[in-house]
Amino acid sequence: MGWFKIFNQLVEDGKLTAEEIHELSKECDHEMSLDQIKEKLAKMPEWIKMGEAWKAKMGGGKCGFGGGMGGMMKECMKKFMDGK
Repeated sequence: MGWFKIFNQLVEDGKLTAEEIHELSKECDHEMSLDQIKEKLAKMPEWIKMGEAWKAKMGGGKCGFGGGMGGMMKECMKKFMDGK
């Protein structure tokens, strides 16, 4: 969840733009359209709230099982990457 918060803060502060993310996506061979990126950025606050609710529900606040990413965090990341 921390990475979503950091990423969102960079965008909110104007230190990272959708256009820059689009260019970076090309560099790492995971090209996403500018519209897709803008759509995902608009959903970011909702995903952060979902993650915080899940974290609070889990009690310990750990995001995963056995040290890895799992559960809702994994699903949030999949949805982000798949554009759902």
